[in-house]
Amino acid sequence: MRWRGVAMKSNNPLTGVLGFSQMMLEQENVPEEIKAELRLIVDGSQRVADIVNACSLRAPDKPVKTLTNINELIDNTLKLREYVLKTININVVTRFDPELPWSVADPAITAVFLNLIVNAEQAMKTATAGTLTITPKRKVYILMSFRDDGPGIKPENLKRYSSLSLLPKAR
Repeated sequence: MRWRGVAMKSNNPLTGVLGFSQMMLEQENVPEEIKAELRLIVDGSQRVADIVNACSLRAPDKPVKTLTNINELIDNTLKLREYVLKTININVVTRFDPELPWSVADPAITAVFLNLIVNAEQAMKTATAGTLTITPKRKVYILMSFRDDGPGIKPENLKRYSSLSLLPKAR
């Protein structure tokens, strides 16, 4: 069975486990020691959900280049994490440029966007609130900015990260 099929078949029961454990956490009459166990279930389920989402968005063996609306692609990716971001009090600000040209890209770039969003979410999770700002801009290429107000990357690790750019479609 392909990764996408496994991911899709795993998603429904996983969503149930995650949803019911989160609902139980919100109940006032649940003892604190049970809530501690429920938090473990929620955190573990969320990690598995992230893996399942990454597998379902996994790039095929050969890249597929299609005409893509980057603003729409980011918006659809955010919808995958919308509930989790709200529950941990993270505000998402998108600064979409309505004039951003369509670009030629592999739709599997969604997995990269999802990874950036989850990384920002994890960085801000310890705070009581946070803001994730996503700004695609047109230069000679399309510059993607994912900025959060988490603790940041340690200076010694910064050199490991580079920019992601997509070339706009030629006119």
